[in-house]
Amino acid sequence: MGTIYGNEYKDDLKDLFPEKTLNDFLRIQQEIRMTLLNFSMWRMERPWEVAPRRIDDTLLWIVREGAFRCTAGDASRVLRGGEGFAAPENTRHAMSFAPDCERGAVCVIHLKLRTYPGASPFTALRTPFFRIGGPEGFFRAFERSVALKSVSREAAGKSVTAQVFDLMMDWAAQDLLVRDRSRPCDARVRAAMEFIHRNLAGDIGVSDIAAAAGLHEVRFRELFFRQTGMTPSACLKRARLDRVSELLIETLMPLSQIALLTGFNTPSYLCSVFRADCGKSPQAYRKLYQQRYQE
Repeated sequence: MGTIYGNEYKDDLKDLFPEKTLNDFLRIQQEIRMTLLNFSMWRMERPWEVAPRRIDDTLLWIVREGAFRCTAGDASRVLRGGEGFAAPENTRHAMSFAPDCERGAVCVIHLKLRTYPGASPFTALRTPFFRIGGPEGFFRAFERSVALKSVSREAAGKSVTAQVFDLMMDWAAQDLLVRDRSRPCDARVRAAMEFIHRNLAGDIGVSDIAAAAGLHEVRFRELFFRQTGMTPSACLKRARLDRVSELLIETLMPLSQIALLTGFNTPSYLCSVFRADCGKSPQAYRKLYQQRYQE
C-alpha cells in the first residue's frame, strides 16, 4: 500500500496483546454498565481509621499520598502512592494509617455496576489490590474532575467514569482478571444484550431477543445461558431493575415515568418487583442514595 509522505506506516498493534486480553477489553467495553454514585479526594491526619464494614455499593480507594493499612475481604496490605484496592458491594473492608504515616490523601469512588453475573472485573480480580499506571496523570485528571463537580456534576462524572473504565482495561492488560476466557465474546449474545438495553421500555420477550440475535429461541436460550450464566428473561429483568436504580439515584423523575421507561408500566408493579429484589421500596432507595452521596 502506498504512503502519503514517504516511509510512514500505520501500526495496528495487533500483536501487542494476546487474543484473550483483547476479548477482555471487548467484554469490558460492551458488557459493563455502571452508575457512578460519588467521587471525592480525601485528606486525613491522625487519628483516623475506617473500622471494618460492608456497604452495598462498589468502592475504589486509591492512595495519592501517605501509607495505609487496607483490608478487603480476607486480604490485607499496606498501600502507598499509586496503589489502591477494589471492594465489590457487600465486601468487608477497613482502612487505617500505616504505623509510619501521619497524614495522607486518597481518591475515593463509589459506584454501582450493572452487568450480569461473572462479567464484573471487580469480582474477577486475582487480588483486590492493584497499582495504577501513570499515577500522576491519573491524579491530575481526578483532581480536575473533583473541581469540575462544583460546576457540573454530570460532566465531572463522565470524566471519572472514563477513568474507571481505563482502570478495568489496565487490569485486563496486566492479566489481573481471573475469568473464563476459553471462548471469545459471542457476537450474537452481544447483539441480544444491546437489543435488551435499547428496548427496556418495550413489551419484549425471549422470542424477540432471540430474533435480534438471529437464532431460534431454544438454541438462543442455550447459548445465552452458557455465555452469561443467566436466562434471557432474568437478564431482561436485571437490566430493567438496574435502569430503575440508576434513574432513582440520578434523577427526581416520578415513579410513574420511571415505570414506563423501564417496561414495568405501572408504579405499583414496579414497587412490588423492586422491593422483592433489593428489600427496599423505590422511594426508600432513592432517599438512601441521594442523601448519602449528594454533596
